[in-house]
Amino acid sequence: MVELDTSDVPEDEFKEENLKHARWWIIKWGLLFTVIILIIWPLLSLPAKVFSEGYFTFWAVVCIVWGTVASVVIIVLPLYESWETIVLVLNGMFTDDIMLTKMDEIDVKLQAIMKTNPDAERLYLLQKEEAKAKHEDEYETVAAKKTKDIDL
Repeated sequence: MVELDTSDVPEDEFKEENLKHARWWIIKWGLLFTVIILIIWPLLSLPAKVFSEGYFTFWAVVCIVWGTVASVVIIVLPLYESWETIVLVLNGMFTDDIMLTKMDEIDVKLQAIMKTNPDAERLYLLQKEEAKAKHEDEYETVAAKKTKDIDL
């Protein structure tokens, strides 16, 4: 899935002249590669007329090497480009180290704010109690509604 978040992409990547240049580059190299693969590559086999066993072996080896290199590139490059994300996901799946570190940092900042402003701690605790009371009220409302539905 393509990410919709483009915040890390520079703005000049979306400028019309850059997009036109990229389009021209893709067309130029795409056509060149197509001509090489569809015309020049087969023309290289014409001098041999009927392939000898050695010549056929040479072409078979070239094709196998081509396919192997292409497979390695197709598999390795995306892994290399996404390695940081893969490591983050695996760390998140198997450890809580990153989350705990971030929570510790937030806790230190919160404690610093509370120490510098005594009213902040009182306000924080008051809001925490209000949120807890609101949650309990919502729970009681849902439970009462379910009980009423069961009675009917």
